[in-house]
Amino acid sequence: MIIPVCSHCNSRDILADAYAEWCTEEGNWILHSSYDENSICRTCDTDTKLNWVEEDQVIDTDDSNDGEALASAGFGTDEDYGGTDDRA
Repeated sequence: MIIPVCSHCNSRDILADAYAEWCTEEGNWILHSSYDENSICRTCDTDTKLNWVEEDQVIDTDDSNDGEALASAGFGTDEDYGGTDDRA
């Protein structure tokens, strides 16, 4: 599975801007779409560009910044995968 990680610290703990609508029948919010452009990493507390990587290839970076290492290893960014609407 391809997952988003922070381009600065490789954390999976990220927030993305999204559009949701209220569903009266279910009594909760239904996610309509999400947007990579306004992502925030809660680990390094910064606006971030997302890198999309295979989940089993995520590098654990507790105390290092390997965002550039992922890019140089050939992992794609959100532009490489055409946005998030088709990755539900």
